[in-house]
Amino acid sequence: MSAYYDLSGTRDSQVNLEGGNTQNIYISDREIEWPVQIGVVPPQATATQRRQALRNEIEENRDTILSQVLGGEGGVGKTQLAVAYATEADTDLVVWVDATQATSVISQFAAAAQRLRLPGAAGKNQDSDACTFLGWLASTPKSWLVVLDNVTDSAALQDWWPRSTTTGRVLATTRLQHSTLSGSGRQVIRVGLYTEQESLAYLSERLNKACHSELFTGAAAELAEALGRLPLALSHAAAYMIDQQRNCTEYLALFRDQLSRLDELMPGSADGDSRNIRTTLLLALEAADSAEPRGLARPAMHLVACLRPEGHPEILWQTSAIASFLEKYRSGDSQENSPLSPGDIRQAILLLHRFGLLNYDHQKASVAIRIHALTARATREGLTEVELTEAIQTNADALSTIWPQFDFQDLGLATTLRANMEALCANDTDALWDDAMHDVLIRAGLGLHQLNAHSASIAYWKKLLVIADKKLGLRHSDTILILGNLASAYTEAGHINNAIYLQNLVFQHCVRILGPKHPETLGSLNNLAASYLWAGNSNEAISLLSQVLDDRTQILGAMHSDTITSRHNLAAAYSLADRTDEAITLREQVLEDRIRLSGSDHVETLIAKSNLSTSYHYADRTTEAITLRTEVLQDCTRILGAEHPDTLIAMGNLATSYLQADRTKEATELLKHGERDSTRLLGTRHPNTLTMRHNLATAHYKAGRVREAIEQLKQVEFDRTETLGVTHPHTVLTRNVLAEWQM
Repeated sequence: MSAYYDLSGTRDSQVNLEGGNTQNIYISDREIEWPVQIGVVPPQATATQRRQALRNEIEENRDTILSQVLGGEGGVGKTQLAVAYATEADTDLVVWVDATQATSVISQFAAAAQRLRLPGAAGKNQDSDACTFLGWLASTPKSWLVVLDNVTDSAALQDWWPRSTTTGRVLATTRLQHSTLSGSGRQVIRVGLYTEQESLAYLSERLNKACHSELFTGAAAELAEALGRLPLALSHAAAYMIDQQRNCTEYLALFRDQLSRLDELMPGSADGDSRNIRTTLLLALEAADSAEPRGLARPAMHLVACLRPEGHPEILWQTSAIASFLEKYRSGDSQENSPLSPGDIRQAILLLHRFGLLNYDHQKASVAIRIHALTARATREGLTEVELTEAIQTNADALSTIWPQFDFQDLGLATTLRANMEALCANDTDALWDDAMHDVLIRAGLGLHQLNAHSASIAYWKKLLVIADKKLGLRHSDTILILGNLASAYTEAGHINNAIYLQNLVFQHCVRILGPKHPETLGSLNNLAASYLWAGNSNEAISLLSQVLDDRTQILGAMHSDTITSRHNLAAAYSLADRTDEAITLREQVLEDRIRLSGSDHVETLIAKSNLSTSYHYADRTTEAITLRTEVLQDCTRILGAEHPDTLIAMGNLATSYLQADRTKEATELLKHGERDSTRLLGTRHPNTLTMRHNLATAHYKAGRVREAIEQLKQVEFDRTETLGVTHPHTVLTRNVLAEWQM
């Protein structure tokens, strides 16, 4: 249960004095090389028909209706039509967005804001960054096209639908038929089956381009009708004919035979289009499973079918979980062969690509492997409950293995992994709740915390809590873990009363189930204390943290890392309660302990030294603070690098001590340097950048540049209100200082 975060166990951030803000640093358009494409546009399928009648309908109102929705059943070619428009677009910007989940849309819009280096895109709050991107779209003179592919919940996207302008337009695809799709000035265009002429043209072109025109026979028209003129079914058939050297007449006979057998096994089990796809799928899988490497195509297809149709990363197939699954379910006599090699697994993917069952493009990184949703559904419907459960669990194990430690280390990969995790959850099974909650569910939630996506984080843990209550019960340790994470999410979002209530609940559960001295119980008590600190109740926090420290000392020993962390947390509470001398005594002890336990260069030692310097600063022991902070800045630069966020914090802290010592010129130079780097690396509205800007305005104020300082502080107050909220302590501080300066 240790996955939920210890909010009070982190280092002190920069010190805010009495000051404010620098001018926003805007990055000019010339630093971006236009045109720009953001997002991965799917490949254009071979021989896809132009569909001129549909294009005419789209173009007819293009100048007056700037937001259009391509609606229709699965497999009719909606996405391919959107791909054509994205590929042919003569615009400054094309953004391709997987719109299956609102969270995915928000994440991709946030990434777009950072890719375009938009002012205000801090990179740490996805909702804020996504809003920044939407605001830019609404006002930019640049021409743009945003494609929202596969909208599955139009209501959830209502606030995130880009507002079309005279220079920009939106094109969406969906299977929905809700009336909300045509609201807000949008036009819905229905996409249907190929016409007879388009079906024949597709088969002819597809076979010709593969240098097999002889396979196109007089039975082509009859075959197209048998397949319902469904573009997806036609693509399956064409791929099979090319690979197996079967002409239209022969494939039609095979198709009818397979369809007859399917009807005998499952009479009336599906509509016509689904039956056709299921039939072409079975024919293709039968042939692919017989090709080298034998017996791998079918189990590989089982795995792909459970993942997100819009794509998953190729590195998923390099995990031991995937290899074990393929080895276990490899069909036929091939089980007697030698163990699978990475090359065998890659060849299995290429086989499925060859037969048109999926699309593989190794250059697309995080979405290298795609599958049509209808093909995936047909595959899943053919699985037994046991097969489906094991495929989902295997995929979840693989996702956990490749998930980056911190989502912001590779935001694109993390976003794709989260979308694939959601696809696994969409299967209504207990696969991820088999006696316990799967680790991937926790990992996905912690990633939202790392991105400061507060509203998404709260919504995620609340949804997970409902499921856990149903699947495991409220007394299960995993349910308590979710409660703790929800409480921490509330704390980070500033909903302190909710956080305290839940942390109390978690603590009581832990005491009842694990006992009062269990490490997890002490961890929950620590987090409850953290919430009290956020609420400004230092006395209650000190009481609880003192209890945690006593218990950890007794159980773990005085030199255990968790015990030292407890001393650190208690010192932080003393500091916030203005019990500075007690904070200094504890922090001096913590620094000695960290050096003894981990050495002088360990990151925990640097944190301890930085926090001690903060206590010296507040105690007006300025010379000692400057000495320590100079050491911290030098150590951070040497160990972490000049552009590491902790190095920038160290720079800002040294500058505040310079200000305290009336060394205003030196402080100003450091703060200018730090503000410039923090803006470039973290964004204008990142909390660390805001603190740097606040303190730079203080330096300007102390230097007599009062008017400039006030204007800067006004902008800091606005940005802090927008990003942190009106009641956040940092926002309140800036507002109070501004009022004092303007008196």
